[in-house]
Formats: sequence, structure tokens, C-alpha cells
Amino acid sequence: MNSDFATSSAYLLTNDSVPVEESKKSPSENVSKVSYVLFSWVNPLIKLGKKKPLEQVDMPVSPKNLMAKDSCERFLEAWEDRIRKKKKPSVFKALATAFWKEHALVGLLTFTEAMLNILSGVVFNLFLENIEKRGDEMERYYLVSGLILLMFSLATIHHHVFYHNNLFGMLAKNAVTAALYKKSLKLRIGQQSSTGKLVNLMSNDVQKFEDCGRFVQYLYISPIQTLICFGYLMHLLGWQSAVAGMAVLLSVIPIQGMLSKKLSNLRTRIIGHRDTRIRYLSDVLNGIQILKCYAWHYAFKDHIMNVRNKEMKATISSGLITSFNDSFYAWSSALLVFCVCGTRFYIGEPIEAAVLFPSIALFNIIKLTMCLFFPIAVQFTAEAAVSAKRVEEILLQEEVKKDLKQIECLETEDVAISMDDATFTWNEDTLCLEDIKMELKKGELCAIIGKFGSGKSSLLLSLMNELTRVKGDVKVNGKISYASQQPWILPATIKDNILFGREYNEERFKQVLKASALESDIKLFSQGVDTMLGERGYNVSGGQKARISLARALYDEEADIFLLDDVLSALDNKVGNQVFHKVKELLQGKTCLIVSHQLHIARFCDKLMVLDNGRQEYFGSYNDLMNSENKLSDILKKFDAKEEQVKEEKKEDKGVEEKPQLSEDAIEVISGEDRQVGSISFSTYKSFFKKCGGYLICFFIMFLMVAGQVAIITTDKWLSNWAEIKDKDKQLDMKHFYTYLIRTVIIILLCTTRALTFYYAVIMAAAKIFSEMLSSILRAPMSFFQTNPQGRILNRFTKDQSFVEETLPWTLFDVIQCICIDVGIIAITAMTFPMALLTLIPIVWISIYYRNAYVASSREIKRLDAISRSPIYSFLSTSLSGLATIRTMKKEEEFNQAFYFKQDQNTNCNFAFQMVSRWLGIRLDLAASFLFTAAAVMSILLIDSMDAGSIGLGLAYMMELINLIQWTVRQISEVENLMTSVERTITYTELESEASEENSISIPSDWPSKGKIEFNNLTLRYPSNPNPILSNISCLINSGEKVGLVGRTGAGKSSLMTTLFRLVETDENSILIDDIPISKVGLMKLRSSISIIPQDRSLRFNLNPFNEFTDEDIWKALEIVGLKNSVQKLSEKLETEIQENGANFSVGERQLFCLVRALLRNSNILLMDEATASIDPATTECIQKCIQEQFKHATVLTIAHRLPTIMDYDRVLVLEKGQLVEADHPFNLLSKDTGYFKDLVKALGPEGEKSMLAIAKESFLNKKV
Repeated sequence: MNSDFATSSAYLLTNDSVPVEESKKSPSENVSKVSYVLFSWVNPLIKLGKKKPLEQVDMPVSPKNLMAKDSCERFLEAWEDRIRKKKKPSVFKALATAFWKEHALVGLLTFTEAMLNILSGVVFNLFLENIEKRGDEMERYYLVSGLILLMFSLATIHHHVFYHNNLFGMLAKNAVTAALYKKSLKLRIGQQSSTGKLVNLMSNDVQKFEDCGRFVQYLYISPIQTLICFGYLMHLLGWQSAVAGMAVLLSVIPIQGMLSKKLSNLRTRIIGHRDTRIRYLSDVLNGIQILKCYAWHYAFKDHIMNVRNKEMKATISSGLITSFNDSFYAWSSALLVFCVCGTRFYIGEPIEAAVLFPSIALFNIIKLTMCLFFPIAVQFTAEAAVSAKRVEEILLQEEVKKDLKQIECLETEDVAISMDDATFTWNEDTLCLEDIKMELKKGELCAIIGKFGSGKSSLLLSLMNELTRVKGDVKVNGKISYASQQPWILPATIKDNILFGREYNEERFKQVLKASALESDIKLFSQGVDTMLGERGYNVSGGQKARISLARALYDEEADIFLLDDVLSALDNKVGNQVFHKVKELLQGKTCLIVSHQLHIARFCDKLMVLDNGRQEYFGSYNDLMNSENKLSDILKKFDAKEEQVKEEKKEDKGVEEKPQLSEDAIEVISGEDRQVGSISFSTYKSFFKKCGGYLICFFIMFLMVAGQVAIITTDKWLSNWAEIKDKDKQLDMKHFYTYLIRTVIIILLCTTRALTFYYAVIMAAAKIFSEMLSSILRAPMSFFQTNPQGRILNRFTKDQSFVEETLPWTLFDVIQCICIDVGIIAITAMTFPMALLTLIPIVWISIYYRNAYVASSREIKRLDAISRSPIYSFLSTSLSGLATIRTMKKEEEFNQAFYFKQDQNTNCNFAFQMVSRWLGIRLDLAASFLFTAAAVMSILLIDSMDAGSIGLGLAYMMELINLIQWTVRQISEVENLMTSVERTITYTELESEASEENSISIPSDWPSKGKIEFNNLTLRYPSNPNPILSNISCLINSGEKVGLVGRTGAGKSSLMTTLFRLVETDENSILIDDIPISKVGLMKLRSSISIIPQDRSLRFNLNPFNEFTDEDIWKALEIVGLKNSVQKLSEKLETEIQENGANFSVGERQLFCLVRALLRNSNILLMDEATASIDPATTECIQKCIQEQFKHATVLTIAHRLPTIMDYDRVLVLEKGQLVEADHPFNLLSKDTGYFKDLVKALGPEGEKSMLAIAKESFLNKKV
């Protein structure tokens, strides 16, 4: 079952209540105070993680306030309150209003920790003064006891501070994420933001709210803490030295302010480029099959990489600025102490250990809070402000209003729909329907016809209140059910797709299956109605998708009005005819509007509406039109079929039972997402470090890291020795000052160089991964895209890639730096308190034990976190493509609940990670506190043999070690967790590739010059399906022949097309073009030599991606297909930006653009896959004329559902169950007494059959002449 949608299809579509785990309690609730303080309530999860790899079901339930529904409702209440009160819309202020209680708690905890830190510095000073002056012994014991107690208190409260800070950040992120999805369901079609932009908002922008929430309180806590520390420093050092030290720290703040502003600007640029890049990538993934057929993957790779290069330029600049900030944090202490000591040296004050080391401890507090937390808070707040503006743009967009102000309810009981001079627009500039007048009574069936782009689909959308009404009246009486033109399929079972969350009614379900001609299809699936459908219905045919979508609409017994948008276009004539009459029978007494290009159905409708260019050309009965002199009546007469003839047709059909086919694309449905278990493989690290520039660069960076830390430690030790010089004159010797100056400069140079080099190397590695991943994706076989949902793929290119190039550099640098510091501290401790190292052995053992227990859980939690994000993006993408259906069937709340559930699944993973992180952190800090206790006790016991300088240096380092050990261990684990993103992205760089793009034999440069196609015993089967899709097909298509390919739905027609492009590989010599096996031809040469007018028209492609055609060529091609006038009316003409999925053009227009591309390429082989299914007969005739004239030299192979389009072709190939059962001229096939093709034509009725025979005969005789 599809892992991405397993949960939603299990409850959203089966009418079960949403399993939001409100009945379960979060493990943090109802626990003892001691357990809560020590995070012992996390023990069960840790134990479970040690026993087995954790699964999603093992994730603990988050606290209720973190749940998506609760957080979203609180946020939106505050947001809407601001809108109602006419206040300036502000996401920040709405969040502050909604969650002020949680913010107050984290503020109080943070302030408490800040005060305890200051108090520890004061006690440390008093303790060293006592030792230096050999003060009262009892006072010394009290002071050391107080210092030890403070260390244990800080070790405990620190993790509760960050636990609640992180939860507050998650709360903000969850609220905004859920609000964005909820809003997306309310946006007008054509107005909503692209899927790529919303995915980027949900994957990257909302993360900025979490980051900001974790640090925002330092915007006001840090200045308060700094002022208090500065006051005490003046007491310790005197105002001159205190001001000198503060000047160093505070001078950095404006610099960091400028850098933060620069980072904010860079962030804006990065987000903009990333939006564009993701949008392009989303478009490519939506139409990957067509891209491959056109051999355009390199062109679109370049297109994406051009944007990516701009993004990377800004990312590198951002990374280098961040690296400077990191390097400053490493060398700022050395500079600060140099300035303090230099000032005291200058004014002639002695450098005393009792003053120096407590001052350093207090300055370190200021450095931490003002030079790390405060800038991070400023940076994250600035980045969140950029994201807030983007979120506000979405939240302030106009919504579809469902309050009946636009569409009023009719009071007249017998009238279902009334429109009077109604004019509608998609946006403010473009009218799509003008002056529509009609009145439909209850129970009437109305056919809506018109050429492509005439407004047929818009008319249905206007009745559903999806368009903006400019003028006129629209009144609707009853509930609406809707089937969209492009079938919307959920990754769920067939049954769930049809029920769509409604109660199961067996009788109605059977009636719907019968009416939509799905009964026989269902029997062929091994799982019947419980067969899982892949994303966008990959594993069923186009006709089956259309009928499932139709069945969903028909199942609504409570609906009074049924809007069916071109639901018959993907069906062959026989199936389409059967479906129409069965639907008509099922909907007796219901009002129905059906858009169709199959004009013969108009005879059976009560009313007929003809649209042209958004205007109503005719509305009335079919008979009135036929009796008029309207030109359209002449066309309709060709398809006239009287009811008696239909009855006769039905009798004839009994002898030819419809034989449905298994889908030609029936391969494996969406696979579960790959998930590694256990430690990250060494090969992943090896591959990543090689991409960083190779082992030599890595060795050079490590040398700089070690050298920098050695310089810092030796300088600190030298400073301790300097402070212990008792002779004031010797202490104030200038050589000490210059030595210290040189050491400080060396530290600054080493730390800055290592940071810049490291960040650049890692970011460039991320750039290489992206480029390789993109190339790998574009060269992956079609089976990969059919079993991996778009959201999953986008997740690798968004969230995972963001982790690799933004989070990993800082984290990995921090790990290496922390390890160096840890080793340095241990070295200083060994020199100062060698006996204290005895406690180090059990502490190291405890640290390793807890670390291993932590990693076993955290690593799997991070993997689950990454996996649980993909369904969020996939669900968003699926929802946006089915907005009209969701809203018309009033399923917004169910989809919101489904999204909440998916988001809560991800939140549970995030919450679990916070749990285990704090569980580890508090234990390691408490262990380090015991090490500090041992050192403190040793300082008292060995007071006679140690000087204050050594004790001060040792204890100062030990105080730093308390938070550092757990941070180092957690950061090591975090690197491993982040390496899961590296692992996931590198996996996508090593995907199975299609066949070689190079020719394996010598191919003439003008190949194929003739266009001859030969099939030799062609058999096709997918690896996951033992039944062949195509079986033993052999035939020869001569140069220049026009061949039609027909067959029932799922017979294998489209699969035959895919074999010509080698989208699926077959036997080596089964297909030859111009006597050369295509298996020997490189994919680029093969695919660029064949033109296709595809069935899938959703890709946003240019007409001229390689700039190989002039504007004159393009305008000429547009004129030939009848699009020139339409394009000239556009304000930007050829430069018009095509919206996502081509939303600003009709389905018919999109298909004609494909024909323009084929004209421009002028290939000797043209394939047309259902190219006229969604186009009106007049345009179809124009297309056929274009093909006959413009491609008279070319071999043409056309899949046709409209038999009239191929009646004048040279030959027709008939497929049945993947086998070629007939092949001849249409006239010869119709002249036979029985046959598959003859049965298909009979479905048109006697008049239709007679007309087809006449066309075929005329073509046959002309060819003989």
C-alpha cells in the first residue's frame, strides 16, 4: 500500500473518524515531578529504540497544543481577529497573540537560567579570591558547595529551557503550516499559488518560524543579562578594563547587524530562486514522460541549473558570512581577553587570577548570549520576517466564497439552474464567459458543446462558484456533484476513490459500477475494488481513470445536479456510447450538464448549449437546432442517430460483449519510501567527503581545525602562567604583551581560515549532489516515476537538500570544533587536576553508553521524520489538483483533517527527537557536573600545592565542559541524523538509468530518412506484472503511411507508443525503424527523431527550448493549427508565462501547442496519442487536414478514439488484449462480415456506420487511383 497515503486512504476515504490521537496522552503528561525534571519519562522510548528500529507507530503522541488542528485554530483566530479589527495583517503579531502563554513560560525559564549563570560567575570570583588570599576555610567550603549546586542546577534547567523553546518553535511552525494548507483549499482555481511555491513554503519557510521561536526570547533576555554582567565586571576589573572588553563584544553587534541584514537580503534571493527552481522541477516531474519523448531533458536541466546557479551564488555568500560569524565566536574570547589584559597592562594594574578567570567566565556568558544567541535570534527573526511576508501573501489572497452571495438559491421548485446575462472572469483582466442565459428544469439533460477554449469547462466551474461573477444573476437549486475533465485520482483503492468518504451503499455502488462500465474491469483486477491506484492513477488506463472519476460523481445519491466535464473523451466510441446511455438512465429525474465533443449524444439530450469564445451561440432543444439553418446543425446531422437505431444497436451489441482490458500501465503501484536502518554507511561519508574536494582538502581543513585549537589552549595556559608572576615589574614586561598579541593574531587567522575553507567545501559538495541528483532523476526510467510520488521526489530536492547545504555545514563544523575544544579541556584538566581524571573514566563510559542508546533512537526518529514529510507534500500536490472536486463535494473539512493527521505524524517524530535529545543532554551534563565536583574538591584538598591561576584556569574550563560534553555528543548524533539527508540525496544520484544516449552502431545522420517502422514479435511485460501487456505483435508500417491504432480501453495502444520511444525496453530486434533496430540507436537520437502529440497535456513546455526556430517559424506554425489569433490576443504574446499545468489555456489549446511543436520539428515519424479526444469536431477536422498537408511525407501513427479521424488513413491496426488482431485499410475491415474494427464502428449506429463506410471507401478508391 502507498506509504505516503496509507493513512489518509484508510480513514479520509472510508468515512471513518480521523484518528487524531486525542484519546492518547502525551508521555510528558501525568508523570512525577522528579521524572519530569530528569526526563525519565523518555526511558520507555529509549529502551524500545535499543531493542528494534523504531517505526512510526512507536512515536509518542505530542502534547495537545502542538497538534495541527489546535495550533492552527488558535493562530487563525488571532489572525482573523486582526483582519476584522482592520489592523495591519501580521503573521508575527497573530502568533504572539495566539501563543502568549507558551512564550511567557519560555521567557521565564530563559531568564531564570540567565540569572543562575551570572550567579555562578559571582560565586566563582568569591571562591578564587578566598583561595588566592587563603581566606576562611568554612567560607571556602560554602562557596565550593554553592558553586557545585549551581552547576547541577544549570545542567538541569538548561535542558528544560531548550525543551520548551523548541516546543514553542514547533508550535509556531505547525500553526502556520496547517493554516497554509487550509487556505490553499479556499483559493480560487487559477489564482492559487503553484504547487512548487507552496511546497517550498511548507518545507523551508515554515522552518524559519520554528527557528525563530526557539531563539526569539533572547532578543530581550540577552540585553538584560549583558547589562547585569557588565555591572559586576566593572566591580571586578574597574571601568577601564570592563569597557575595553565590552567594547570588543559590543562592536561586533553592529557588524553582525549589517551581516544579518545582508543575510536577510541573500535569504530573500535564495527563496525566490528556490521557488522558481522547485516550480520548474515540479513541472518537469508532472510531464516527465513527454520530456523524455522529446529528448528535452538536457534543455530543461540547463533551465533548472541556470536558476540553481543563481541560488547557489547567494547560498555561498550566505555560507561565507555564516562562517565568519562562527569563526568570530571561536577567536573572540582570545581578542576579548587580550583587550582586557592589554588595558590593565596599559594602566599598570596587575593581572590577577582571582579577577581574570571569573571575568573571562562572565565575558563568556555575554559572548554566548550577545554574540551567539542574540545574533541568531536577530538572524532567524529577520529570515522569519521574510517568510512571514510570503505567508501573508497567501493568507490575504481572495477566497472562494460559499455563502451563496454569488450564487443564490432558486425558490421555483421545478427549475434547477437559471443564468441571466451572467458574465464571469478568471481574474480581473480576462473575461471567460459573457452574457450567458439559460434555464434548466429539474430532470433535464443538457449537452454543452463548442470548440476548444470556448468556455465549456468554465461554465461548469461558474455553477460551482469557482469563478468571479462580474454581472448578471446565477441561481442554483440543489446539491451539485462534479466530474472533472482531467480525471482526479487519489492514491487509494478504487472503492475508496468512488466512495470518497461517503457511506457505503451496496446497491448504489453496483449501479454506479454498471453505469460507468467498470464491472468487467473490476473483475480483471486480482484485488477487485480494493485494488490500490498509484499517484494520478498511473496503474490504470486513461479510460479507466475517466470512468472511476465519473463513478465518484455518480455515487452521490443526494446530489440534484450533475456536472460532467468531457468524461467521455478518453473512451472509445463503443464504451463511450454505452456509458452515456447508462448514465442517462441512472440519472433519471436528476439535472445533468455534460460537456462533450461526441456530437451524436446531443440527439438524446433535452437541451443543448453551444459556446464560442466565451459567448453563448445557442441554447435550446436539439430539434429546434436541427430545424434551423444554423451551420452547426449540418455537423450534427452527420452524427444523428434515432432512438430506434440505438435500440437496434443495443441488440447487435449483445453478440459482441465488451471485453475490458487490464491496464496497459498495470505495474507496481507506489512503492514504500526507501528507508535505511542502522548506522549511516561508511560509503555515504566517503562519498560526501570526496565531493568536498577530495581527501587532501579534508586533511588540510582538519589540520587548520587542530592547529587553531592548539593555539587557543596554549595561549590560555601561557596566560595562566603570566597571571601567576608575582613580581609586578616582571609581569608588566612588554615582551609578555607582544607575545600575547602575536598569539592572538595567529588564533584569529587560523580560526577564520578554517571556517571559510570548511563552509565553502561543504556547500560545494551540496551543489555537486544536487547537480548529480538532477541528472540522475532526468535519466531515470519511467518505472521510477510511476512508483514514486512527486511529493517524495520533491522532498529530496527541497527539505533534504536544504539540510545538506544549509544545516549540515554549520553542524559538522561545530562538531569538529567542539571535539577539539573537549580534547583541549581534558588536556588542561590533566595538567591542572590529574587526580580528577580518575572520574573521567566512568564519565566517558556513561557518555558512550547514553550516546549509543540515544543514537539508536534518534537516528531512526530522524529517518522517520524525513519520511513522514513526504506525505505532507504529496497530499498538498494531490489536493491542489482536485480543488474543484473537493469543494463541490464539500470535503474540505475531511481533507483538512487528513492533512492535520499527516502533519501530526511528522510532529510526533519531531517531538520524539526533542524528548530523546533532552534525555541525553541532561544525563551528560549531570555526569560532567560530577567531573566538575571532583575538580572543585581537588582544588580545596590540594590548595597548598596549587596556585589560584591554575585552579582558575582548570575550573573555568571545567565549567565550560558541563554544557559542552552533551552538546558535542548531541551534535555528533545530529551530524549522523543530518547525514540521513545526505544518504537520501546520494541515493538519488545513483538511481538506475535508462539505456545509453549514444548509438551502439553507426547511424546515418539523416536517420530516419524514410520513416519505415517494423515490429517483429514484439512482447512487452513489466517486471512486477507477469502478464504481457503486448504479445507477439508483428507488422510493417511503410514509409509515409498514415496508420490508425484502435482498440478498446486498456488494449495496449499507448504501451505500443512507449516502446517506440524506449520508455520501456523490449527485446533487442523487436522494433526496427528504417531497418535499424532502435535498441542500437542512442536515446537522444531516437527520441529527437520522432515527434509526438501526447495524451498527457499537463507539462508547461516551451515551443522552442533550444532556440532553434525563429519567431517567424513559430507564428507560421501557430497559424496553421489555428492558434495565432489566440496567442496574439495575449498581452505578452510569445513571451506569455504559462501557468502551472497550463492552467491559463484550455485542454484543447494545450494539445494544439503539442501539434505546433511537432510542426516545428518536422520529423519523418509522427505519433499521436489520443490527440483529438478533448477537441471539438471542427478543430479535429482542421488537425487532420494539417496532418495530411504538413506531414504528407511522414509516417503517422495515431491512437484514435474518434473513428472518423482515421477513416481516410492507409491502414488501421486493431489491438485486443495486447495482441494485434486486425490490420488493413479501413474499407477492407468494414467490408468483412464480422471483425473487431467493424464492431467498434457499429457502436456509432447504422447512420454513423454508413457514414464511416463512405469515407473509408472514398479513401480506398482514391489510393487505388
